[in-house]
Amino acid sequence: MEIYNLMEVNTGFKPVIKKKKVLIASSCLRHKDDVFSGFSDAVILLACPERDHINVIGFKLLGLIIRCKPERVQVLTVDGSMHCVALHYIVEEVHKALNGLFQRDHYVYSRGEIVNIPEKAVKVSRYLSRITRLLSYPSRGDVGAKDDHEDSHGEH
Repeated sequence: MEIYNLMEVNTGFKPVIKKKKVLIASSCLRHKDDVFSGFSDAVILLACPERDHINVIGFKLLGLIIRCKPERVQVLTVDGSMHCVALHYIVEEVHKALNGLFQRDHYVYSRGEIVNIPEKAVKVSRYLSRITRLLSYPSRGDVGAKDDHEDSHGEH
């Protein structure tokens, strides 16, 4: 399985044209054993919004999608990372800008597991006022913040 850095490939990257599926993943996940094993049918492109500005990542991804026309773009990030969550937002913005040209899937790596995240959850997470209203309903259960960031006690 080959893994590439999104910022180091050109926007006409042949493996994307061939496979038609892309996984945009947090760069720090490359240190986790077997985290990408379930994505072997995708071209894996690492990105780090802590290092590279989200506008630069987004523009690069936009160019790659326009030229390579992948059918599906997946995102896998570290759960709880304030930087990595931007990768989910970037994919949603590019999807919107291209009028739904591709399908997308969102995942987070949490406590050794890959968790599928609904598109609606990504959208709602951008709006703190909506989250505040959701949290005000006691029947929703305890969804308060805990120190459960995957790498809160390790590297990120």
